[in-house]
Amino acid sequence: MDVKNLTAKTRMFCDECKHEFFLETVNIENAEVEVNNQRLTLIYFTCPKCNKLYRVSLADARYFELREDLEKTKKRIRRNHESDF
Repeated sequence: MDVKNLTAKTRMFCDECKHEFFLETVNIENAEVEVNNQRLTLIYFTCPKCNKLYRVSLADARYFELREDLEKTKKRIRRNHESDF
C-alpha cells in the first residue's frame, strides 16, 4: 500500500484513549510478521498518547509483484501517450 496517498490532514481519534491527532503527526511504520507460516509486511501507526496500534495493511509477496507490474504498466502507458504527440 502506498501510504503517502493517505491524506496527511486526516484527523484521527484513538479508540482507546480518545486522543485526537492528525495522521501527519505520527510515523507510519513497516514490520515483517509471520502469519500461518507466511511472511507479510505489516504497515501500521500508533496513537501518540497511548501507543494503541492501528494496522493500515498487510502485504504479501504477491502484493509486491502486482505493485511492480502496475508501475511497469503505468510507465508503458506514459511512454505510449508521449509518442502520440
